[in-house]
This record gives sequence, structure tokens and C-alpha cells, in this order.
Amino acid sequence: MKTVANHWQAYAKILSPDAGRTQRQETKRAFYAGFYSALMAGIEMADESGPDDDLGVTLIQRLHHECTAFAADVSAGKE
Repeated sequence: MKTVANHWQAYAKILSPDAGRTQRQETKRAFYAGFYSALMAGIEMADESGPDDDLGVTLIQRLHHECTAFAADVSAGKE
């Protein structure tokens, strides 16, 4: 299983080679904060859905839809 650091290293490849130390640091902090938020959302979903797999799937689908809509907005220049 990959670590958060492994995911960061893969993601960091999108940064411009000209990105300064501050930009890299802030991007890394935002990445880790987002990863932590996703981890906590997963724990929250597990707590809320308990043994009800259908509810867990519904909660994951809602988050997926929200992220997909955000990506579409980014692609359209809205974000």
C-alpha cells in the first residue's frame, strides 16, 4: 500500500520546475490537508453507515459526484 508521501511524490510531478520553495510547501500542505480530510470523511462514513453497505455506497457516490462536478468546473474555467 502506498503512503501519503508516495501519493504526494506522484502528485508533485505536476508542479512547474520553476515553482518556488513557498509554492511547493503550500501545495504540499494543501495536499496533506485534503488527504486527511478524505481520510476523516471515510471514517465518518463508516461510523454513519455501520453495517449498512448501501448507505456507505450512497455517501461515497455523493462525494464522487461533488468532486466530479468540481473537476468539470475547473476544466470550464469556473474554479
